[in-house]
Amino acid sequence: PYLQNVTTVFMLLFGVNFAIYFHLMRKEAKLAVKNEELWVYLGIILAATLGITFVILPSFPNFHDAIRTAFFQVTSIMSTTGFVTADFDLWPTIAKIILLLLLIIGASAGSTGGGFKVSRVIMLIKNALRDIKITIHPRKVSVVRMDGKAVPETVLAKVSGFLFLYIALELVGAFVLSFESVVTVEDAFVAVQTCLSNVGPGLGAVGPTQNFAFLSPVSKITLSFMMLA
Repeated sequence: PYLQNVTTVFMLLFGVNFAIYFHLMRKEAKLAVKNEELWVYLGIILAATLGITFVILPSFPNFHDAIRTAFFQVTSIMSTTGFVTADFDLWPTIAKIILLLLLIIGASAGSTGGGFKVSRVIMLIKNALRDIKITIHPRKVSVVRMDGKAVPETVLAKVSGFLFLYIALELVGAFVLSFESVVTVEDAFVAVQTCLSNVGPGLGAVGPTQNFAFLSPVSKITLSFMMLA
């Protein structure tokens, strides 16, 4: 348990933007605390841990074991470390959905983790909300801000382009894997996503107790490309 707890903390820390540590080293604590992505990252981990804990609680002897297991898996998936201490493929569907969302989001920008990145998710949500406001009030001037600073339109355009490319790779990869007779639609998408995010374990046929050995060479090459992409 001690080693597991220590590992969890390190996974959590290395999913944070390294610029935070740079600010702390320069004694610029205010800049570190004001980082919006940091609080969203920690908030997602907290919410996901508590949510999964209460869902899997009936399967554990006590609350402590349940939350420790949930916390480890949440930080492992979101930091894209890929360590496993429990077969979460046997957990209730809602818990697996939460882990799948974490698999997509990934860690913070400027960290060692993969995934779509928390900062991009924040900007996409803010941009979408701005578009809704502009649709309702066409004359309203609205700016997307991160950490109190206006985000240039060129950056928002690049994030949208990144999203399109991300989805395109997901669809192409799933299409290739769909030729496998033993792979379901869910297996195909999860396998591609876990490789795109560089996590490792997924769900179903590529769950925590399984591996990718059963796939054809073409599928393995495709998934290898997804990891590089």
